[in-house]
Amino acid sequence: MADAPTRLSGVVRARIADHGGTEFTYRVQRDGRRVRCSALDGAVHVIAGTGTVWCRRDGSDVLDIEPADPHLLHAPDDYEFGVRLFDWSRWKGNDFTEPVDGPEEVLMLGRPAWRITLAPPPHKPEPMQIVVDQQTFLTLHEGNEAFGTYHRWSELDLDPHIDESVFAWNDTDRVASEYQ
Repeated sequence: MADAPTRLSGVVRARIADHGGTEFTYRVQRDGRRVRCSALDGAVHVIAGTGTVWCRRDGSDVLDIEPADPHLLHAPDDYEFGVRLFDWSRWKGNDFTEPVDGPEEVLMLGRPAWRITLAPPPHKPEPMQIVVDQQTFLTLHEGNEAFGTYHRWSELDLDPHIDESVFAWNDTDRVASEYQ
């Protein structure tokens, strides 16, 4: 089985269920554990470099700085999709891990994919839907049709050229104090 790509660039559209539903779009550039997630206007949400992470929390105007930890996901809430690497441990337990029935073949972003409905765990009322690329096993969409929520790629390049400077922050005036 192929692993999901670790180098990619694209745009994610999302709708979350807060205050009647908020829609937003963000750009993700990823190379292994290094990642940059930003608004389309360039405002940074998170940059995870080799040893340092710069992360905007709770709508702050400044970025917090912390050491990179390979066991943590440094993305702010609601920006995890596309930022996190594939992790088999996500499929342990009963939290949206069991398919309701077989996969349905679909096309997404011009790519053959499977649409799979996952049964909810006992504490959740509705199932979740995912769309998985048949070639790379990358999750192209995840959401809950009953609640109208989703995160999905709207643009995706699986072989991008990403300049090394993307994974570092250079605006020192807008950064919180260094980690200790």
